[in-house]
Amino acid sequence: MAVTHADLEPKRSKTDLSSKTGAFLMVFTILLGLLCFILCLIAEATRSEVQFFYYDVFLYANVSN
Repeated sequence: MAVTHADLEPKRSKTDLSSKTGAFLMVFTILLGLLCFILCLIAEATRSEVQFFYYDVFLYANVSN
């Protein structure tokens, strides 16, 4: 039995991303990525504010002595 080109082609039903499930997964992944990015920005901004606060307190304590 010979292997033909049709045997090697991917099946359309398995690679079809136009289905509702595929579209939902793509949208969900993009939204989750954006949420993670926003949370990272918030965490970085909070960390920077805390560091500046500690530096200010440390410098003020050393100047007042």
